[in-house]
Amino acid sequence: MAADLNLLMVRLRELGKAHERLSRAVPDPARAIAAADRALQRVLTLLDDPNIAGPLGGLIADARDRVEGPAHDFHAEFKERRSELITIETTITRRLGARQQDIERLYRAYESGHQRRHEFPQGIEAMKQRLVAVHEATKLHMAAARKMSRKDKKKRKRKLGQGIASAIFGTGIIAADSQLPPLFLFSYGLGGGALHQALRDIVGEDAE
Repeated sequence: MAADLNLLMVRLRELGKAHERLSRAVPDPARAIAAADRALQRVLTLLDDPNIAGPLGGLIADARDRVEGPAHDFHAEFKERRSELITIETTITRRLGARQQDIERLYRAYESGHQRRHEFPQGIEAMKQRLVAVHEATKLHMAAARKMSRKDKKKRKRKLGQGIASAIFGTGIIAADSQLPPLFLFSYGLGGGALHQALRDIVGEDAE
């Protein structure tokens, strides 16, 4: 399974780079979109791999039971171990191109959204659906951003980049930490919060 997960990390980072090129319309908008679509499909194919989906599905189910339990239990421990967990997750997600400030931002997203933790992904299919939704919304809003003034376009592209990064890092954190069961509960909380927030970063707080 480790080899499959390593490849998934590579494919997720490629997806992030494809979206960076899409933001710059390199080599042109049509080809940038096509490349990003192919990159996404490679990620989805790996998430369907039984070697990844099987073990991960069971871990997510167990994690949801605890994360959805009394908020003071899980949330209090998460807050108490915040610095330790951010350091660990920064190391784990380095392969995705994540920096410590990225993981800190994901933690803030978890904190702001933990009251809606029942909306965190229920399994692999839900993770895939959210990744696809973020990908498609990014393409749509990126096209609209190109018509904005230079200042507004820059601000909008930054927000779009933040949204796709949250989805990619969130997916990567949940998947990678399937190899670390003692840490998985917190990884699911962090990654689930990131996936929950990602679409809101792109289309607004009322996204479903």
